[in-house]
Amino acid sequence: MVAGQLGGEVDVACGDGVDDRRVLAHHLIQRRHDLLVEPQQAADGRHIPQEDLEDTTVPRQRAKTLVEGDVGAGDGGRVTGGGGVANALDQASQRGDGAGVLLLADEPRGEFLDRGAQAVDVGDVLGGEADDEHTAAGLLRDETLGAQDLERLADGAAAHVELLGDVRFLEMLPLAVAAEDDLLADPVGGVLGQGARQLDGPQRDGVGHVGRIATDLAICFLSTICSVHGVANIVSLEAWALGPDVERFRYTSFSDEVFTTTTLLRITDADGFWGIGAYDSDTFGMWDRMPIETLRPLLPRLTGRDASDRNGVWALVSEDGTSPFPPAVRSTIDTALWDLTARRAEVPLRELLAGGPCPSSLPGYASVPLLDDETAYRDALAGFVETGFTAVKLHAWGVPGRDASLLYALRSAFPELVLMFDAEGRYDREGARKVASACEAVDARWFEAPLPDFDLEGYRELRDEFGSLPILPAGDALWQPELLSHVLKSDPFSAVRFDVSFVGGPTPSLRLLEVAAQAGLDVELISYGHTVIQAVDLQVALAFGRTTYFEQAVPVEPFEHGVVDVLRTGSDGLVHAPAGPGLGIELDEAGIERIAFERLVVGG
Repeated sequence: MVAGQLGGEVDVACGDGVDDRRVLAHHLIQRRHDLLVEPQQAADGRHIPQEDLEDTTVPRQRAKTLVEGDVGAGDGGRVTGGGGVANALDQASQRGDGAGVLLLADEPRGEFLDRGAQAVDVGDVLGGEADDEHTAAGLLRDETLGAQDLERLADGAAAHVELLGDVRFLEMLPLAVAAEDDLLADPVGGVLGQGARQLDGPQRDGVGHVGRIATDLAICFLSTICSVHGVANIVSLEAWALGPDVERFRYTSFSDEVFTTTTLLRITDADGFWGIGAYDSDTFGMWDRMPIETLRPLLPRLTGRDASDRNGVWALVSEDGTSPFPPAVRSTIDTALWDLTARRAEVPLRELLAGGPCPSSLPGYASVPLLDDETAYRDALAGFVETGFTAVKLHAWGVPGRDASLLYALRSAFPELVLMFDAEGRYDREGARKVASACEAVDARWFEAPLPDFDLEGYRELRDEFGSLPILPAGDALWQPELLSHVLKSDPFSAVRFDVSFVGGPTPSLRLLEVAAQAGLDVELISYGHTVIQAVDLQVALAFGRTTYFEQAVPVEPFEHGVVDVLRTGSDGLVHAPAGPGLGIELDEAGIERIAFERLVVGG
């Protein structure tokens, strides 16, 4: 099953304006058991048996040579270009060791899209039957540009701009995840690939080289290709630290009331398009100035940068200096740039990420903070059920015996309600087993954060003992893809959790989703926070289809300050994403100014 693909309509920028032609996204390969072959065999209409893969693919050195620019019409392929993509192809070729790599790439010369040829063609799907009427080879000949045409385009000849009307962006695999019987190809470089469990030959960390290469290329290319929606530089940035006077909560009996500071960022480009991002930080007794103070010296360095260069900005905020900027800062910037890009494209962010139409709603669950006693929980749950919730997640006292008793009592009172339980990592292993037993007895949907996230042995013991009960981490500590990949090798969790705003925004979330997918796990995204945070988590969840529920913080009002649009679970039990472009959220600037305790403005 392909987790996502590039689609929708894309504006093509030419010179100082935007050409009104559209680049048509085309889903090319969907049939099971199709195998993509190299050009000559494709022309002959033959398929390569799986056991012959190694003999029919380009060896590592040839792949590297092609990546470095030694490619032309005589190579029988098509040219992809743009610095970031070429770098990714180079890295992929180094990784592949010749295992199923067909890379045909070049970095065209000259100016194109106002900043060097960026993503001018993706026509390297090689062979195999595309559908009942066309072979992939035929589609290549009929629907993509030759290397010479692309070279003329790259040189900036205005007479050849109309050639762009013929470019088709073929199948795109943002996560490159295959069902067992699917054979996948990444058209970015004509990568021959398939699901890890199906691939014969060399393996790396339990994942086939080919599948891993396809994933790397696809994720990188998703960011690059979205740049084609138009190019405009960042002209202004505004940040606010918001400290609303709202009801405050505790999440265990051991914690104090939480002060939640929302750091909100808006980025505007030279064409007037804007995007927003936010981060919530919890502190005790006072508001949190760290995120906005970290933004203070950084924002001036973003003015004048290409607003579509999310990868470049991500590198800046991830690797600058000896101490990388924290995820809080990265997420506000990265989310705002993705929102801006989707607004330019006039599509919801979920459709930009998914490559076309995708679901627009998820079942919502009420994420309930610590309440006083069992009666308070009964009353609260009755109210949630009345408003439409069909699922509730409990935060309780952090005392195993008392928490277990609450679960039994609430199951008796609400026999049809879906229950989840979040222990906030407060138990030792004995206490965790006691509450896990109660969760299993009441048929809880999952047991979350019974232990600190890094007690992997404890998590494995719980999963072994309570095999029918899904055990999830809190998700607060596992925000680096490399770390998550390493952790999942020991199979400690039933699903992955993270918050898009906490891990750094949509860009790193793509890689975390890919890591989870490679492990065969769902991702129950955390969306406990401000409306802007809820919105980006919802858009990502809908785009990639690996999340079963949307976490709705309740009561909802403390999280809805400074915005016109809100996200709430309806009477149908669903949270519906906004229909508008980007995140679909508009700001209430007067409301923001009333509760902002700090404001930054950079540029005009």
